[in-house]
Amino acid sequence: MQYDKAIKIIRSIYGLSQKELAQKTGLSQSVISRVESRERIPTDQFVDKLLESLDIPRELFDFLVNKNESKISPDERLILAKNLLRLISTKYE
Repeated sequence: MQYDKAIKIIRSIYGLSQKELAQKTGLSQSVISRVESRERIPTDQFVDKLLESLDIPRELFDFLVNKNESKISPDERLILAKNLLRLISTKYE
Protein backbone atom coordinates (compact mmCIF):
# COMPACT_ATOMS: atom_id res chain seq x y z
CA MET A 1 0.00 0.00 0.00
CA GLN A 2 1.14 3.49 -0.79
CA TYR A 3 0.58 5.48 2.39
CA ASP A 4 3.53 7.72 1.62
CA LYS A 5 2.12 8.86 -1.71
CA ALA A 6 -1.40 9.27 -0.35
CA ILE A 7 -0.26 11.61 2.40
CA LYS A 8 1.95 13.60 0.03
CA ILE A 9 -0.99 14.00 -2.37
CA ILE A 10 -3.25 15.15 0.45
CA ARG A 11 -0.66 17.65 1.70
CA SER A 12 -0.10 18.91 -1.84
CA ILE A 13 -3.80 19.49 -2.51
CA TYR A 14 -4.30 21.30 0.79
CA GLY A 15 -1.04 23.21 0.39
CA LEU A 16 0.30 22.03 3.75
CA SER A 17 3.86 21.39 4.85
CA GLN A 18 4.51 18.47 7.17
CA LYS A 19 4.66 20.93 10.06
CA GLU A 20 1.32 22.51 9.09
CA LEU A 21 -0.30 19.10 8.70
CA ALA A 22 0.99 18.15 12.15
CA GLN A 23 -0.49 21.31 13.66
CA LYS A 24 -3.84 20.85 11.90
CA THR A 25 -4.20 17.18 12.85
CA GLY A 26 -2.40 16.99 16.19
CA LEU A 27 -0.12 14.32 14.76
CA SER A 28 3.63 14.35 15.27
CA GLN A 29 5.62 15.92 12.45
CA SER A 30 8.29 13.27 12.88
CA VAL A 31 5.73 10.48 12.46
CA ILE A 32 4.32 12.17 9.35
CA SER A 33 7.85 12.40 7.97
CA ARG A 34 8.56 8.73 8.73
CA VAL A 35 5.31 7.63 7.07
CA GLU A 36 6.10 9.71 3.99
CA SER A 37 9.60 8.26 3.78
CA ARG A 38 8.21 4.72 4.16
CA GLU A 39 10.04 4.17 7.44
CA ARG A 40 6.76 3.59 9.24
CA ILE A 41 3.28 2.32 8.42
CA PRO A 42 0.61 4.59 9.89
CA THR A 43 -1.53 3.29 12.73
CA ASP A 44 -5.31 3.28 12.51
CA GLN A 45 -5.33 6.22 14.98
CA PHE A 46 -2.98 8.18 12.70
CA VAL A 47 -5.24 7.62 9.69
CA ASP A 48 -8.40 8.39 11.66
CA LYS A 49 -6.97 11.71 12.92
CA LEU A 50 -5.78 12.66 9.45
CA LEU A 51 -9.11 11.93 7.80
CA GLU A 52 -11.21 13.50 10.52
CA SER A 53 -9.12 16.67 10.70
CA LEU A 54 -9.27 17.26 6.94
CA ASP A 55 -12.77 15.83 6.43
CA ILE A 56 -11.58 13.26 3.89
CA PRO A 57 -13.80 10.22 3.29
CA ARG A 58 -12.26 6.88 4.24
CA GLU A 59 -13.10 5.49 0.82
CA LEU A 60 -11.04 8.18 -0.87
CA PHE A 61 -8.06 7.47 1.38
CA ASP A 62 -8.37 3.74 0.70
CA PHE A 63 -8.43 4.56 -3.01
CA LEU A 64 -5.29 6.69 -2.66
CA VAL A 65 -3.36 3.94 -0.91
CA ASN A 66 -4.69 1.37 -3.38
CA LYS A 67 -6.11 -0.67 -0.52
CA ASN A 68 -8.36 -2.65 -2.83
CA GLU A 69 -5.60 -3.08 -5.43
CA SER A 70 -7.71 -1.84 -8.29
CA LYS A 71 -6.55 -2.04 -11.85
CA ILE A 72 -6.22 1.72 -12.26
CA SER A 73 -2.71 2.78 -13.25
CA PRO A 74 -0.69 4.89 -10.80
CA ASP A 75 -0.90 7.90 -13.15
CA GLU A 76 -4.68 7.61 -13.47
CA ARG A 77 -4.98 7.16 -9.71
CA LEU A 78 -3.00 10.35 -9.12
CA ILE A 79 -5.15 12.37 -11.52
CA LEU A 80 -8.39 11.06 -10.02
CA ALA A 81 -7.19 11.61 -6.48
CA LYS A 82 -6.12 15.19 -7.14
CA ASN A 83 -9.44 15.99 -8.77
CA LEU A 84 -11.44 14.42 -5.96
CA LEU A 85 -9.47 16.18 -3.25
CA ARG A 86 -9.83 19.51 -5.07
CA LEU A 87 -13.60 18.99 -5.08
CA ILE A 88 -13.59 18.24 -1.36
CA SER A 89 -11.29 21.13 -0.45
CA THR A 90 -13.29 23.72 -2.44
CA LYS A 91 -16.33 23.20 -0.27
CA TYR A 92 -14.41 24.92 2.56
CA GLU A 93 -13.27 27.95 0.58
